[in-house]
Amino acid sequence: RVAITAGGVTKILAFSLLSIILGADTYQNWLKHLNSKGYLKHFIESINTDNQNLLMGLNSDNIKPLFIYEAKLAFLAQIAQTEAGATTLLEAGIIPRLSELTILHQLPVSSELYKQHLLVQPVFTLLTSLLTSLGSKHVVANREVSKHQHST
Repeated sequence: RVAITAGGVTKILAFSLLSIILGADTYQNWLKHLNSKGYLKHFIESINTDNQNLLMGLNSDNIKPLFIYEAKLAFLAQIAQTEAGATTLLEAGIIPRLSELTILHQLPVSSELYKQHLLVQPVFTLLTSLLTSLGSKHVVANREVSKHQHST
């Protein structure tokens, strides 16, 4: 709940803690809980609202929204490291949500490469984890990525 309602550093810490817990949860009870209670769906849907916060972070010295975004996508990448987690993310619509991140089309000028890295690297890491866990022959995953590859 803290990962939804908190702000700033607390939200970053909440996502980091969830990543650690999920990484240690062999039986994926936490994944099942987050999914059944709607938290996972909320985290994925909130990627769309990140656009506005990320724009503010790009246009100012406040890069806190970029770090929150990075922590959230790292958490989702942790989930994607198992086949069950990757399937759950795919069913929850992760790929269409990532393709709707318009901020990726408005990357800062090259003098701010660290901001570009904070925006793009988490998406690549998440998609790599997802596709690696599902395998190259996973029809739905390949179709989703192919359908949205020109959007981002």
